[in-house]
Amino acid sequence: MGTRDDIATSASLALLLEVSATPKSGNVDRDHDFNDLKYEHFLASSVSAYRVFRSAAGKRAGVGRYIYNAVKISREWHGGGNVHFGAFLLLIPLVMASDPGKNPEKTGRDATEIVKNTTVQDSVFLARAYSMISPRVMEVDDFSLTDRNTVKMLKEEKISLHEWMKMAPDSNLIAGELTGDYSISVNGARFLLKNPGKESIIVLYHRMLAQYPDPLIISKHGSETAKMVMEMAGKAIERGEFESLDKELVKKGINPGTVADLTASSIFLALMGGYRI
Repeated sequence: MGTRDDIATSASLALLLEVSATPKSGNVDRDHDFNDLKYEHFLASSVSAYRVFRSAAGKRAGVGRYIYNAVKISREWHGGGNVHFGAFLLLIPLVMASDPGKNPEKTGRDATEIVKNTTVQDSVFLARAYSMISPRVMEVDDFSLTDRNTVKMLKEEKISLHEWMKMAPDSNLIAGELTGDYSISVNGARFLLKNPGKESIIVLYHRMLAQYPDPLIISKHGSETAKMVMEMAGKAIERGEFESLDKELVKKGINPGTVADLTASSIFLALMGGYRI
């Protein structure tokens, strides 16, 4: 496996498999939607992004532009809000770094190397992509995506995407992946490769939910709620039953969106390594 079509298919399929895993506690899946986000919105985004993934495959520059293009094209094919911003941010460098015969660890390292070689233009394109959909993000003091002056400051100080992500707090799991060889996604891929079958995606999602405080939960509900969800996920894994946790999180409006993004990047690496449903 290694053609541009194979890589792009793996990326789109990873998004489709992630949203279709049911139950995926607190998030959109085949059994329930949110008011502004529907299961079908995720399907449309996953398929429409194929052309961007194919274009990005094998490239070594243009991370920000590809993320921007993925968000833009995705929005043209559905009427929802933020569907895959975090997932695109994770997947684009991985797609660019993928080559035949690479194991997940090497792909993760190469993806971070690509991010290290970004420029201020990549940062500007990321900020522009954010402005199209304004997803919920963790607040920071400097260079916040929610600050209208950020693009101006990025240009003035020539902050590359890698430098920008290195400024993020440790709790920003996506920034940590981009700058840290995708360690979470690589471990997730290894789990899937050792445990083939669609149920393993559901288990992986909840394993990560039990292990990492989700940044989206922190931004919406605070750190204590994120820790509570981790404990609840751990107990659900012990029981081997996730439906009750799903109902509880949906009822409270708690959606672990970042863990869902990390599940998608894990699936992509696993698919490239031979994982099949």
